[in-house]
Amino acid sequence: MRVYFEASAILASYNLDLPKALSPEASVYVDIGHPLLYALYLYERLHGRYESFKAISPYVDMFTRFHVIKKTDVAHLNSLDADLAKMAKS
Repeated sequence: MRVYFEASAILASYNLDLPKALSPEASVYVDIGHPLLYALYLYERLHGRYESFKAISPYVDMFTRFHVIKKTDVAHLNSLDADLAKMAKS
């Protein structure tokens, strides 16, 4: 199973630990949209955490996000971004 997980900067541990817990069972792509949360992810990855999922940086364009969402089976969205919801639905 392939899962797209949209992270939000508000709940940092939820947005990074939940995909980590899912990733032994599934292929998880975490879309980290906030630069500070992405910096936290990179720091923790250097120290051996969060190696089990693939992160999408905040500097990636919408075309790449659309391509990743299309390849996944489940999309977990944490925002009210209508464009992402439309991509995930179609």
